[in-house]
Amino acid sequence: FKTVVVDNASEMRTDFQQALRRIIENNHETTQFVIISRSKSDVIPAIQSRCTPVPFRNPTTDECVNIVTTVLEQEDGDYTLDGVEFLVGASEHEIREAMLTAQTVAEQTGEITQENVFDTCGELGYEMTIKDIVVSADAGKLKDARDELDELLIDEGLSGDEVLHVISETVHNTFSDEKKLELVSAVSETDVLLSEGDN
Repeated sequence: FKTVVVDNASEMRTDFQQALRRIIENNHETTQFVIISRSKSDVIPAIQSRCTPVPFRNPTTDECVNIVTTVLEQEDGDYTLDGVEFLVGASEHEIREAMLTAQTVAEQTGEITQENVFDTCGELGYEMTIKDIVVSADAGKLKDARDELDELLIDEGLSGDEVLHVISETVHNTFSDEKKLELVSAVSETDVLLSEGDN
């Protein structure tokens, strides 16, 4: 048997999930598929019906900190405990995101401290980019806005949900009430689309 692991399946567009369903159908006799998703409802029913669900609870803060510090010690990485705790909190207990953030902070600063994590990966830098995206889109410069958005999603590795979260924060802190209402409405509609499987 071959084993194929599809991680973060909830981020796949519906048409990609349909293609995956056909691949599963055509190869089920020689291949086992492991579909990993944060939410079962984000995977299309046609795939769900072909799988045996194995639910896992979210790791606790202590478990996340333990995993990150174990890896850092194996890699001889310098860190402070409050730095790792801050990193885990900022990653919202997502181990993969926490490890990528730890790697980024270690490479750029040499030590994982609370201050270094904030300076390297704080949302402040994203807020400026998001503001530029919204201003560009509002001015009709859709290509510029899309290029900057792709930079956040592809180069920075943010998920659609994370971008929406930063947009919400930026909107509340930056724009007038009239513009704020318009943008919050757009964010809400996009959030619904993401929850329905669009990407």
